Amino acid sequence: QMAEYVERYPSELSGGQQQRVALARMLAAQPEILLMDEPLSNLDAKLRMQMRAELKRMHNDLDVTVVYVTHDQEEALTLSTRIAVMNNGIIEQYDAPNQVYKNPATLFVADFMGNPQMNFLKVTSVVKEGGSELRFATGDTLLLKKPVQPGSFMLGVRPEDLRISPQPVSQSLRGKVYAVLPAGSSVIIYASVGDQDVIVREERDTVVRIDQDVWITFDEEYINVYDERTERLVS
Repeated sequence: QMAEYVERYPSELSGGQQQRVALARMLAAQPEILLMDEPLSNLDAKLRMQMRAELKRMHNDLDVTVVYVTHDQEEALTLSTRIAVMNNGIIEQYDAPNQVYKNPATLFVADFMGNPQMNFLKVTSVVKEGGSELRFATGDTLLLKKPVQPGSFMLGVRPEDLRISPQPVSQSLRGKVYAVLPAGSSVIIYASVGDQDVIVREERDTVVRIDQDVWITFDEEYINVYDERTERLVS
């Protein structure tokens, strides 16, 4: 990718080209550890994706430890084998990428990781025989098999883990479609539930219209419950 620029001076290279030269210079020394501080930040979107693939292959082939700093959550999930999510200098979670995404340890991590962002809904938990009942401000309820102690909590669920139904179904929240955003391989649906929006990522052939009444269904496997006071994951 850089062969045609081999005769150029550094001042004649773009910022992205200079970064790639710097990366090649580091690899030439065959280091045991690489420290990278947002090395792809100056690249355009297409080249950034290509360089992610190169870095992933490099890590596999050279078996080198890489400490990689980025504010790009997608980049972190794509490249890492372990992620440390920091907030004001404190590590809020250190885990495998899938765990950080699926089971964020705190509300901060849950809100930071993912695009579209995770949905957060305030609920009150009541112990029921065989599990718990979560009560929403709208009056809707959700039964969980796993126990959640009585109290006030924040329910977190990702857009792709929700489903839209045009008909009333159990274990659901009633809402009204606010906006429909086609996104190529999927469609992003904003539904007004009470005084807030709930985001749902559905199959691209899902057909709903603005102002249509819909029911949003949950899968307990993908629900996270956070203590409202400590903001930490409890279930």
